[in-house]
Amino acid sequence: MLSNFQVGGVIADGKLVFDSPRALKTSIWRMKPGPVVVTVEQRKSKRTLDQNAYLHAVPFPIIADYVGCSVEDIKYDLMGEKWGWKPSAMDPNRMVPIKPSTSSMTVEECTAFIEWLIPFAAQKFGTLIPMPGEWAA
Repeated sequence: MLSNFQVGGVIADGKLVFDSPRALKTSIWRMKPGPVVVTVEQRKSKRTLDQNAYLHAVPFPIIADYVGCSVEDIKYDLMGEKWGWKPSAMDPNRMVPIKPSTSSMTVEECTAFIEWLIPFAAQKFGTLIPMPGEWAA
C-alpha cells in the first residue's frame, strides 16, 4: 500500500488540472483508507541542464584552477559566498553553505548566481569568465 504520492498539475482559470488524472486515481486506490492531508504548492523548476553544464565547464574550472583547488571545493565555497552560511548540524563550530549544490537552485536562482559569479570572479580573482552565450558546449 502507498503511504504517500505526488502528482503534477497546473492551476488554470482558477481550477486545478492534473497532469495525469488516471495516475492520481490509481494512487488513491492504492492507499490505506483513513484520514489524509492534501497540500498544493507551486512547482519550482530546477536549474536547467544548460545552466549546470555552463557552471561546471566554464566558471568553476577557471576559478578552481586559479585558486589551486578542486572544482567541488570551489563550487562549495562559491555557493556559500553567494547564498550564505549556517552552522553544520554535526559541528556547530563549522559553517556550511545554506545551498550546498547547484541542484538545489531554481532556474531563477541559478541565473542570479551566474550574474553574480562573473563580476565576483573578476573583482576577487581578476579572472575573466565568459558569459553563457560566449562558450561552446
